[in-house]
Amino acid sequence: MNLFTNPTLSLYKTILRLKLLFIFPLFSFSALCQDNNEIACNHANQLKNGSLIVVLETQSKKLALLEKLSIKPSYSEKEKIKYAKLYKSELDYRDTLWHYTTLGFTQLYHYSKVFFIMDTSLRCFIEHPTTCKYYNSILQPLESVPSGSIYVAQYGHIFENQGTNLSDAWYVMDNKLRRLSSPFPEQIKFSFFNPSFFYKLPKSILKENHIKSIKSKHKPLLYAYKLDKLLNKFYKKAGRCSD
Repeated sequence: MNLFTNPTLSLYKTILRLKLLFIFPLFSFSALCQDNNEIACNHANQLKNGSLIVVLETQSKKLALLEKLSIKPSYSEKEKIKYAKLYKSELDYRDTLWHYTTLGFTQLYHYSKVFFIMDTSLRCFIEHPTTCKYYNSILQPLESVPSGSIYVAQYGHIFENQGTNLSDAWYVMDNKLRRLSSPFPEQIKFSFFNPSFFYKLPKSILKENHIKSIKSKHKPLLYAYKLDKLLNKFYKKAGRCSD
């Protein structure tokens, strides 16, 4: 007598198919995670041995408009003074932002070499990177261009494939300003579940720069410090991330 009659055989095949349906996705997911980790580790290795280009916000259009309005012939002296004050305020804000961004990415970020570029040069950087102006930590133009693999860090970058304004965050991208895949720490931000006080700045930095308490203008310091910590943590803990 055949133990596997037609109904029994059919049920056995059905159960086998169901098992395979559950098993294959697990293998696929595992392979996908492995691939993403290898890609992220490859980026981590290349950045560690390459260069990070930090983009500085120039506020060029806003400043140009305010300066123009402050000397517009048809405006009264009162209006000119108003726009002159706004111009100076925006200029001071920009200079303060530049100061703490360059400070943070030179004294609190040590994962790779760092260079700076103005946001007005981004198109040039993408199309003709060797002809762009790069700056050192005191914003002096450099004659040489960054070497090795190039990555870009920019604050508040908005991507073409996203409808939301991701303004309060730093992003690390490739040299074409494309986002990097997780688990690489490409998005550097603070949230309710990961607040900024978890990243206390070194006391020596605070004392040296006469910072008594962390304020909004000091955010670039926190972002640079967090990026360095996350990159080193990922690089050391991921087994494939080695030179």
